[in-house]
Parts: sequence; structure tokens; C-alpha cells
Amino acid sequence: MYEIRKDATFWDGTPVTPQDVAFSLARHMDPATKSRWARYFTNVEAITVEGDHGVKVKLKQPDVMFHAVMATLAGAVVKKAHAEAHQNAIGTPQALPMCSGPFKLAAWNVGSSIQLVRNDSHWNAAKPLSSRFEFKFVTDTAAQVNGLLTGELQGMYGPTGNAIAGLKKADEKGLHYGRGFSNYNLIPNQRPSGAPLVVSDKIRQALSLAIDRTAVARNVFGGAALPTLSPAPSASLSYGGDVFPQAIAKLGTPKVDLEAAKALVAQAGPITQPIILAYGARSDYQLLATLIQDAGRKIGVPIELKSVPYGQYVAGFFDAKLRDYDMLMMTKNVNMTEPLDFYSVFTPAFDALNFGRYQNKDVIEALANARAETDPAARARLIASVQDIIVSDKAWIPLVEFTNTVYMHRAITGAPASYVFPYYPWAAGVGAAAR
Repeated sequence: MYEIRKDATFWDGTPVTPQDVAFSLARHMDPATKSRWARYFTNVEAITVEGDHGVKVKLKQPDVMFHAVMATLAGAVVKKAHAEAHQNAIGTPQALPMCSGPFKLAAWNVGSSIQLVRNDSHWNAAKPLSSRFEFKFVTDTAAQVNGLLTGELQGMYGPTGNAIAGLKKADEKGLHYGRGFSNYNLIPNQRPSGAPLVVSDKIRQALSLAIDRTAVARNVFGGAALPTLSPAPSASLSYGGDVFPQAIAKLGTPKVDLEAAKALVAQAGPITQPIILAYGARSDYQLLATLIQDAGRKIGVPIELKSVPYGQYVAGFFDAKLRDYDMLMMTKNVNMTEPLDFYSVFTPAFDALNFGRYQNKDVIEALANARAETDPAARARLIASVQDIIVSDKAWIPLVEFTNTVYMHRAITGAPASYVFPYYPWAAGVGAAAR
């Protein structure tokens, strides 16, 4: 049961009602909405309004992920009447949403910027420090660095490795680091034709042994990353006593072993065609792809690189017809301190990102049991067993774990370095730095 604040209002001053909340949650369950959060609602049986201020969510079975995901965009509340009036256009530049946060969405200039203005009637007594916020879309790394150093841009989350290197040289004190919730992985992909995977398990294992993850962390990510053999980011492994520390220790430290990799390639048999490795067209990703290609060359695995315009590359995550290649590089983040949020990608309900169509009945069964397991230690043991299988099979090849990085110009302060920024209203705490 969720109780709605009696003083909460939308930007237009109308009250937030339980009907608005129930409608907002139920939208994720409607196939027509095509919500990327729908996978978290597979265990929801019903969402009902209870009294004047309550919303009840009835689950088909216990689900440890559901309550946690309410702190993300899955729990965001929009005004029902406004959303119904604009239907499928809601949340686009043509139909801005009606929400209840500390800033109002004032304008969305496609390809240029998003503008926010302070909601002076916000129900929270702690009003935003700034009267206006503008998010600018700057894709060129050099332009990002120059804008940040001159103050034209006053802050940035997630600068690229190249940008971090430039900012370190000019203004290292402006960089702040926190624990990340993202890993970078090399992922096999089944082509749209449905042909068998070109990248066999032996080749995946060989590439994992050949890639120098320490060089990747240093040269590609500006040192703001850690080499890892764990597919799930360590920040999500936050419970279960010593279960997860022992599981990570069991993986060992990333090492390069070219001779063992060559032996695996020999076992795999002749490679008749190059592996097509796709990456988003960014300079740092190009460097990473080149390092992977070089690792393949050293062990006799030919890799052909395919640079894909970044927008098209991201669109390919959701449209298999656009993924006409054998492997890709991708960031995978978790939305909560729960490794189930990562490993569930290998279950039927969450498989939108399971591009290689990896299936293992033991993994699926263990993850289903873990999702319903409310005892943290027992759940951790189930997930650790899944990790053993995923790592052994090299379903994905982990490369590095991101450090969460934020740059703040000396004129401002208040942006958190932790990974709360995708969901928490952090902008309300950003203001002018004390002089």
C-alpha cells in the first residue's frame, strides 16, 4: 500500500490524487505504451485506489524488485487527465508531461536543449536553489571540455574518457567521483536473419583472456574505471554478508593469457569470416574497439570494426533489425542496489537486451527463485550461483566497471557524485558556490 501526500500538487497547481498514481503505474502494464519499465510489473496482479489517499499494488507472488523500482522512473507520477488528452504523444516535445517535481519542464528544443524553471509552489519546503536549469546537448568531446572550462557549460555527468583526460589536465578539482552502477560489456549478437552465433563460447572465452582490461580502464576511460571480471557492478552487491565478496574473490583478478586464448581458438576450429564488432561512433569507443580488434589479432581471431552513428546504435538496442553484426559494446547499468536487476536480463521477462539469445534453464530457475526470495543471504547465494554460470559461459564479456563521474565548474556546487542522478531531483540542491 502506498499513501499519497495530501499536499502534493502538479505544476498546474491541481492536487496529485491516488487516481493519478494508479494510472501512472498501470501505464507500464499496457502493451500499447511500450514502456521500458514493463518488465518490473510482470508480477503485478492489480493496482487499485484505496480510500482518499491510498494506492494498493497486489502482487501475484513476492517480488523483491518491485518496491525498489518505485524510486526510479517506473514510479514517476503524471497527471492522468493530461496524459489521456495527449495519449501517445505524452512525454515528447509536442506534448510535455505534467508532473509534480521541484522544476517545471518549460521547453524542449529538439537536438539543442531542455529548459526547466523553478516550481515556486512545490509542496516540498526545501525549494530549489536555482531559478532555472538548462540541459544542453553537446556531443563533441572537445566542445564539452571547452564549454566546461570556460563556464559556458557549468556541469556534466558522465564525461567520456577523453573528456576526463582533458579536464584532469586543466581543472582536476572540478572532477568528483562516486561509486558507479554501470559495467561495460562486450556482447554477442544474433543477427536479424536468425543465423547461429558467429562468436562461439570458445571464442568468447579466448577474447576475454586476450583483452587487456587495465589498458582499457586507463586509456579509454581516463582512469575513471576499474578492470572487472564480474558482469554486474560491485555497487549492486550490497547485502548477503560475505556471500558476494567470496563470489567476487573466486573470479580472481583480470589477467591477460594469450597462450591459453590461442589454445581455445584452436579448439574452436577454423574461423571462416571476420567477426563484425559494432560500436557507437564516438572517439573513445573507437579506441576501445581498436584495442579489442588488436587483442583478437594476437590470438588469430579476425575482427572487423563497424562504426554506427550513435543515435542509430542506441536505436538498435530496441530494434533487432538494426543489429546486423556479430558483437557490440554496451554499457549496462542497474537501477537499484540489487544484482537481480542486472542478471535478470537473461530471463524471459527481461530479455530485451539479451542480444545473443543466451538461455540456460538453471539460470532462469535460480533467478526466478531469487526474485521471490525475501531473505537476503538466501537470495545472495542464488545470485552467486547464477554469476558462476554466466561467467563460466561468457554469456557477456565484462570489461570495466565505471566510476560515476561528475564535473562541476567552480561557480556552482551541490551536484551529487553518486549514481542517484538519473532519478533523484538532485538539481534542486545545485546553486552558486560560496566565494
